[in-house]
Parts: sequence; structure tokens; C-alpha cells
Amino acid sequence: MGVGVTVKLLGNKMEASTPGELTIGDDICVLEGHGSDVNGTAWSPISRDTLCSCSGDKKIRVWQINTGNSREKKVVLSNPEKEVLAHKFYVNSCSYNPSGDILATTSSDDTVKIWSTASWTCVGRYILDRSRAYPGYIPGRSRP
Repeated sequence: MGVGVTVKLLGNKMEASTPGELTIGDDICVLEGHGSDVNGTAWSPISRDTLCSCSGDKKIRVWQINTGNSREKKVVLSNPEKEVLAHKFYVNSCSYNPSGDILATTSSDDTVKIWSTASWTCVGRYILDRSRAYPGYIPGRSRP
């Protein structure tokens, strides 16, 4: 694992209406293990408990987040469900397609890679003419 770089998932309610309910900024989950700065995260559109994170350590990590019914204590996870050495240099961003079966990543190595989320294998690689491109999907369009 990494050197202790963490991702914190925070509560999203403006006010606590009952004791123990989360408010903005309350930690609900800490993900430990990336060896460098975390550059992006993406929630799976098919599973509200699946989060992908990408980092300067060249890896993407897939996490199963289940804080349970009790939100009174935070969960700390240090073992991702899947860890993939995704690029030759920093992974800058990650984004799922609307059906959740594909994840796109961009890197400072000037590539975009397309990953099958069923097998976590690279099914496409594109070379960019500049780095720092960020993937996104437009609903209803199959091609750019």
C-alpha cells in the first residue's frame, strides 16, 4: 500500500435533523492506500456503493463503500476491491459511462485509456496531442 494518502467521503446534508445524522463535512469513510495525491474520483452509476479513485501513483482503485445503517462512526478502508496499474505516469481523472460497464482514465502520459469494468482490462488506448484532458460522457451519443 501507499504512504498514507487518504480520500475522505463527507456528509452532504445542510443540517442534522436527528442526533447522529451527518452534516456537511462529517467524515463517513476514509480510503487509505494511494501512494501519491488523489487526482479524481467517480461513483459507479450502477452501484451506489462503488467508487473509483485515481492517483499520481499511476493506479486506479475500486472501492466498495458500505458504511452500514449506523452513520455514527466513520469507516476506514485500506484494502480496495481492485487495484490496477493504469498508466505510465500520473492518472489525472476517471469517469464511468452511463451504463457503468466502461471507465475512462486520462494521464499525464498523454493517453486516454478505456477499461472494461467487468474484467478491469484495457479495451482501448488513445494518444492525445496534449495532456490534462478529462473524460466525460454525453448521454445519447456513442461517439464524440
